[in-house]
Amino acid sequence: MDHDRPRQRVRRDLVRLDRFGCALASASGSHGRHDGHGDLCRLAAWACTGQVAARMVEFTFLRKTSPMISARLATALHPLGAVLLAIFGPVMAVPFVLLHGAGNGMLTIARGTLPLALFGPTGYGLRTGILSAPARILQGGAPLLFGLVLDSGGPHLALLCTGSLTSLPFLALFTQSPRGKRGLASA
Repeated sequence: MDHDRPRQRVRRDLVRLDRFGCALASASGSHGRHDGHGDLCRLAAWACTGQVAARMVEFTFLRKTSPMISARLATALHPLGAVLLAIFGPVMAVPFVLLHGAGNGMLTIARGTLPLALFGPTGYGLRTGILSAPARILQGGAPLLFGLVLDSGGPHLALLCTGSLTSLPFLALFTQSPRGKRGLASA
């Protein structure tokens, strides 16, 4: 069995995703525009690329990794991108968006696997519903609050707020002592 074959497939698929992201930006009518909106459309397309790429990496390389490690990694990516953007400025816009998208992509999987690892299968549906309710409520008001912060304090304050707030789940995951059959306490 050739062990390089999965890596070659992932590399090939990442190149395709990159091309798809550029094609998506072009299809949105952003190609050739010079009003700034085209750049934003191209930049936003990288978030989807980051999400899909992170899911592929998780499925291929992190498949047997503890859900706690995956969740910690997922929650660290946005704050890391925010720090890079804050320190180095607009040159880090694409890495920030890629990291943000990758974190979101991994979080979709962690939302299902982490509660199972922490609490076990008993009452899994009810527990995940209870855990996701506050996040869903806050997501409804997040665009309004982010817009208010952006208007009143500017982009640096908004970046500081998102970086700080999204680092809280990362820190909280270090306070958890998971139980279960996969030996997650060592994570």
